[in-house]
Amino acid sequence: MKHCYLFLVALLFVSTGYGQENILLEEYMPKSIYKIPETKVEKAKYPVIDAHSHDYPSSLEEVAQWVKTMDRKGIEKTVVLTGYTGASFDSIVEVYALYKDRFDLWCGLDLSDYGKSSFVKTAVEELKRCHKMGAKGVGEVTDKGLGVYVAFQTNMAEGIHLNDPLMSPIYETCAELGMPLNIHVAEPYWMYLPDDKYNDGLMNGKKW
Repeated sequence: MKHCYLFLVALLFVSTGYGQENILLEEYMPKSIYKIPETKVEKAKYPVIDAHSHDYPSSLEEVAQWVKTMDRKGIEKTVVLTGYTGASFDSIVEVYALYKDRFDLWCGLDLSDYGKSSFVKTAVEELKRCHKMGAKGVGEVTDKGLGVYVAFQTNMAEGIHLNDPLMSPIYETCAELGMPLNIHVAEPYWMYLPDDKYNDGLMNGKKW
């Protein structure tokens, strides 16, 4: 009976030593008590290609910094989906000129003549011109139900969709020039739901 009593006292002493009820989750910084080998991968064994990025830099210095980051992380090349046409596309060709082997610049589609008989001709001619300027592909082109539009452009070909026959000559030109087409068809389902406490996408997609 005496031994049981001593064991009970020891158990009570150990259990009351825990203080997790006084620790905030945001302050919890546990240190592992297990001595096991750790492997820290600082860089991928093989170089990778970033297939989806945009024209984020605002200066030559920022492009150079981007390249340094790519080198540090083992990224061989980045595809920049600019969505630009005309003078906008021409201007960024100059910005990235020093790093042609590190960036593939993709242009947009000229939708300015949509609704006119010249729509297809204008789009195709600008596509060919951008290709001569160095465009490697087209993107990103979007259709979420209202019509075709291109990232970072203000005009939309409202009412026309990606499977419209008017788009066929554009696709054929892309094929002839060897220019892939990046299509953004929709957003995650949660983005179409109310922004309330039940929306499980807000944690990653919104700012509190």
